[in-house]
Amino acid sequence: MGRTSVSDCSVEGGPDEQALAALEARDFGSLNRLVPEPVDERLQLRDDLDVALARLREIRDRYWDHNWRREHRGYGRYPEEQLVVEVRAGTDLAEIAERHGRTRGGIKSRLIRMIPDGEDVPDSEQLAWISARLRDDPGFD
Repeated sequence: MGRTSVSDCSVEGGPDEQALAALEARDFGSLNRLVPEPVDERLQLRDDLDVALARLREIRDRYWDHNWRREHRGYGRYPEEQLVVEVRAGTDLAEIAERHGRTRGGIKSRLIRMIPDGEDVPDSEQLAWISARLRDDPGFD
């Protein structure tokens, strides 16, 4: 069964005692379900999607803003974690840079700083080394 709602208010106003009793007894089969018309359901899904996309765009657009990141620490991924996810997915550095308002060189520089001290990787191989390490070793980040 898809998403449906149940009214907990009676037509006369006030609580629907029959619905509340059925909920309390966990007798979900006896509840009168409010089933939206298909067009209303599509409109609600469209609205939900618009809200979700707006939020994702806001996050994407402010992602590299230092002050914004500082205000949003602890709510999930830090920018470096997202970079690792994108590199592991094989996303091109130019695409990552464009998505985050950075240059390809800036993204490359951040990746190279992830190479652990003590690794003797020639300069010309650093980007390939870190990219391969991130892709091949899920525990490395």
